[in-house]
Amino acid sequence: MPLLGLYSRTYVWWSGRKIPQVGLIIDSIMDYARQADVNEDFVLGYVFIQEMMHAYFDAFNNRGFPSILSLEESFAEFAMLTFIDESPDIRFMLPYAKDYVISRIGKNPGELGYGIELFIRSGEDAIKLIKRYRDISNWTEPPFQYKNSYHDSMRKYHQEPSEENAAKVFEDILDILGREWKEPFDPIQPGIGEKWGYTKTNSFEE
Repeated sequence: MPLLGLYSRTYVWWSGRKIPQVGLIIDSIMDYARQADVNEDFVLGYVFIQEMMHAYFDAFNNRGFPSILSLEESFAEFAMLTFIDESPDIRFMLPYAKDYVISRIGKNPGELGYGIELFIRSGEDAIKLIKRYRDISNWTEPPFQYKNSYHDSMRKYHQEPSEENAAKVFEDILDILGREWKEPFDPIQPGIGEKWGYTKTNSFEE
């Protein structure tokens, strides 16, 4: 999948040396716009919003290891679509943004494109789910994958984006969001479970 934009994070221990940045790859955006027969300003707009969603997720509770999780690409797509849908002045871009996300299904990495499923399946809970992911996005690295079938489910969806596989991924994501995640003592070793040792609880009810 051509790279149209990116978000570069700041790791906590590099603070002062680097700052987060959103990058837009204009040549790639223009190429995609021509190939998709879409106004390049629309493409630039929704790509920028999507990259800013990575920054939004990174801005909260980021004392943990701020790495891009395998589900964050899907959530950035989902949040971008939701933001456009909730913004009357730019809602006209939603069909184009949806087509863009759909065009990423089956591309590497495998979570690309699943944002359209999150957008469709979340319904009225869209903003609630986005905010919940924001609150825990920097705390959900290993060992969560050993206690949830999300990675296997997403791999199956990547190979065959069927209704059944999409529904299983959504079920696993709701399970991840519903857990009581906790801030790690060690910022490079976040996780879940008492054996890791934590200072602060972040439950779904909050």
